[in-house]
Amino acid sequence: ESWKDIEAMTEDWGEKFTPRYWETVYRTNVQSAYNAGRLMQYKNNAPPAWELLFVEDKRQSDICKGLTLIAGNGKALHKNHPFWETYGFPPYHFNCRTTFRAVYDFEVGHGIEIENTPMKEIGKNFKPQKGFGGNPIEKESWWKITPEMIARADRYGITSDIVAQARELDMQSYYPELLKNYESIHKGKKGGYVQKAANSTHNPDEIASAKRLADEGHKVYLLPTTQKSKNPDMIIDNEIGEIKHFGFDGKIPTKNTIKSEIQEAGRKQRGRIVYVRVSEEMEKKSVLDAIKSEIGRTPIVKILFDYKGVIKEFPRSFFIKRK
Repeated sequence: ESWKDIEAMTEDWGEKFTPRYWETVYRTNVQSAYNAGRLMQYKNNAPPAWELLFVEDKRQSDICKGLTLIAGNGKALHKNHPFWETYGFPPYHFNCRTTFRAVYDFEVGHGIEIENTPMKEIGKNFKPQKGFGGNPIEKESWWKITPEMIARADRYGITSDIVAQARELDMQSYYPELLKNYESIHKGKKGGYVQKAANSTHNPDEIASAKRLADEGHKVYLLPTTQKSKNPDMIIDNEIGEIKHFGFDGKIPTKNTIKSEIQEAGRKQRGRIVYVRVSEEMEKKSVLDAIKSEIGRTPIVKILFDYKGVIKEFPRSFFIKRK
């Protein structure tokens, strides 16, 4: 992004552009994601109680200071205490440094006590900033995008970056929220389709390949182009996908070239499904051997191999045999 682009983005958001503002946003988002990750660890095995952990120094906010004697300093609240449903987990305001930890039975009575503080008392001393608190796992509020943000993401060509980040965090349910208002360019007879972002720059061959996939029943979204390092080609069947063509430019690629392309698709673009179209002039086995030698170092789970007019699916297990 050029400086002018960044300034234009901030004008769209109606925010005054200051380094302090962006530092605040960055730190708060990092804290939100960190705490959401902690909650994910305990989603299916919640501890008996939670203890809030405060940074008690001159910078501590009045908001968090009111909680210090309620659920900190050796005092915890039971996991079913209404506090967690009403106020939820930190951050409780911009630049909030409060976090939390799990408390287990063996700790109770040994430096930790589980309190049953009435909500009325808590409400007198604590009021989080608007929009903060809650449970990020239930509300998914730490990543959910608004329609306005979707439009801006498309406008600035960062949709694919957001999608790639969502996949790294195993949040495929995020994709339908983001992939709205795409142009439908093809519908297959088996229920598949191709939808294309307005500012995607896929070439005719890539679009033709997407249509072939749709004719086989696959659901394809061609993503916008971005200059960022992560720029996946598509979402296919709710997974990040990449499109690779070998042998159609008058040159037969070497094994190392094929390996490099597979590595880029998986490790750089975070692709889980890779569509590989191979020229009839190439030997099928040599291409599969090249893929086999590289796929184990990537997160790729499936290869859609298009050769001599037939698309065949090869799962990761085909290439990586268990001993």
